[in-house]
Amino acid sequence: ASLARGAFMSEVLSKACVLVAAHPTGVDHHLRNALPEGTAIRAIIGGTLLAEMSAAEILAACKGAEQIHFAGHADAVLRDQCTLAWVKNGAPELIDVETLVRIMGHAHRIYLSGCKSLALGEALVAGGVNAVVCFSTLAADEPASILSTTYWKRIVAGDDDATAFQAGVTATITATALDAAAGTYKPVYAFGDPETTPLGPDGEFSGVLPAGHAYAGSQ
Repeated sequence: ASLARGAFMSEVLSKACVLVAAHPTGVDHHLRNALPEGTAIRAIIGGTLLAEMSAAEILAACKGAEQIHFAGHADAVLRDQCTLAWVKNGAPELIDVETLVRIMGHAHRIYLSGCKSLALGEALVAGGVNAVVCFSTLAADEPASILSTTYWKRIVAGDDDATAFQAGVTATITATALDAAAGTYKPVYAFGDPETTPLGPDGEFSGVLPAGHAYAGSQ
């Protein structure tokens, strides 16, 4: 059993690709956590880490990769479909969903750590990818990173996708922080759609779910 697991780990680490697209100019905001997340995932699964690449570089980056992790904006819209945002000369550059499926569809496993990536994830599965982790809603940076790092650690340890995903969910909803008023540590995050939460004073969605937890998005 230990030899089989070792062989599996070697395969994951040698055929992995981590893609980070944190700040294409013209996209709403810089994803401060995208590069740290990508760096952490690269340390777990190995392979290559590529940041702020152009659309033209994606084909070469993904060639032969069986494990792909993307951290960045996944809700850029092209032809009425949400897709991934890349960058060229500081400006956003988009690839349609059908082309992304052709570029990434050979992979065994893909993690899309980006907002509203569900439709793309479903297209990738239909195109032949065995498992895709994705979000149906907006995704908050910190809980998304907790989930993704836990998931990949469990995959490298030999867990199947469902078990690894559930471990990530559990790690996210049990993460705690000090409640100064109560003088105790309490869970911080819950899964839910921030766009259903009340508006704050600035007119933006508060992102605070009914039980008082910060949102972590929905997968």
